[in-house]
Amino acid sequence: MLDQLAHCRLRRLVLPVFLAIAASPTAMAMQSCNGTVAATSLQVIPEHPTVGLDIRDNSPDTQKLAQRFVAGLRLAGVAVESKPNVLLYVTGSTLDAGSGPDGGSARTYSDLSVFSGGKMPKLPPMPSEQFRGSRTPPSLPMLSIKAQATVSGSDRVAWVALIQCKRTGPNDGKLATELGQLVGGILGKRVENTRL
Repeated sequence: MLDQLAHCRLRRLVLPVFLAIAASPTAMAMQSCNGTVAATSLQVIPEHPTVGLDIRDNSPDTQKLAQRFVAGLRLAGVAVESKPNVLLYVTGSTLDAGSGPDGGSARTYSDLSVFSGGKMPKLPPMPSEQFRGSRTPPSLPMLSIKAQATVSGSDRVAWVALIQCKRTGPNDGKLATELGQLVGGILGKRVENTRL
């Protein structure tokens, strides 16, 4: 009897905490990029959004990344259709540390190519055995990504999310999927500056 009572009390304490964590956008840890996310709603988005991705670059690489981003949206439970009621547009920039006069160089991308724009730097081949000192690998790029949603039939931005993160690996497809999942999970919601 005592064990049942203790179990019920523990369940009442743990269940709300578990549900809050599961509902939190930070419940999904991004493995390919560490950083922060913030989002705000400027207008009402339909309660059951069907999303379309506004792609302005038809290059094969961007189309592949768009497919991975859409896969992430679907993983988050967002319906993606050819006749959407919400359009998502993604832009971004990369900051590569260590180059340029101020210690870094920035590049801006007008589409999902921001994911592949931060290609992972590679070390040059090692010279002969005479140089045994350790080399510091090049720094990974920092990404600044903006996702904005407009309701179909309107030109005004209804929702915007800002994601700033540092890449942790070279897999552009995985990054696009994870970002799609993140954006899909918070679409239409307000998120204070939160760690990923």
